[in-house]
Amino acid sequence: MNPTQMDSKSPEAGLATGPATPVADDIRAGPEAEKIHHMFGEIAGRYDLANTIMSAGIHHLWRQSLVKWSGAQIGDRVLDCATGTGDLAIEFKKAVGPSGQVIGTDFSAEMLSPAPAKAVRNLAAAPDLINC
Repeated sequence: MNPTQMDSKSPEAGLATGPATPVADDIRAGPEAEKIHHMFGEIAGRYDLANTIMSAGIHHLWRQSLVKWSGAQIGDRVLDCATGTGDLAIEFKKAVGPSGQVIGTDFSAEMLSPAPAKAVRNLAAAPDLINC
């Protein structure tokens, strides 16, 4: 499946769903899976604010440092698993530029939905996003 880029005007547009696999099916079927999935769906709208408060804003510096430390360059390809609201994927997209590709995956569509608009606010192209 080719990931599709979400349109910032329509948060749900372009969310691709990953294929079922035995491992993914086992994780989704675990006793706590639905509870965890529901929790992330519930906190998605407040996640970024909570992250800023809990880290005293240092998470912005951590992301920038991580991208720099990774050595990601123009044209590279990056996979961000459990991307959440997409902050790290967006930071990587800035580093790899238009010729590079960043794919952010998350099992919570609600967590992914802010990413395209955040990319626009951060003057970056949105990463490709996959809800799996």
